[in-house]
Amino acid sequence: MKTIQEIIAKLNYLNGNSKNMSSSQWLYEIEKYEDLFCNHPDADKTRFVDTSGPMRLEMKSMYK
Repeated sequence: MKTIQEIIAKLNYLNGNSKNMSSSQWLYEIEKYEDLFCNHPDADKTRFVDTSGPMRLEMKSMYK
């Protein structure tokens, strides 16, 4: 099983690099990693951060 950190790193990468991939490949990868994220037991330990660029996921404990 991938760690939640690996999953959010990949989702953040995909979110920021969608222009560098074909639409079908990007959608396939997003679907795969969103499924892993939604079913991961540590998903509730993450949050979305609205930055000046694309929205990103991070661990909640990073900025306590």
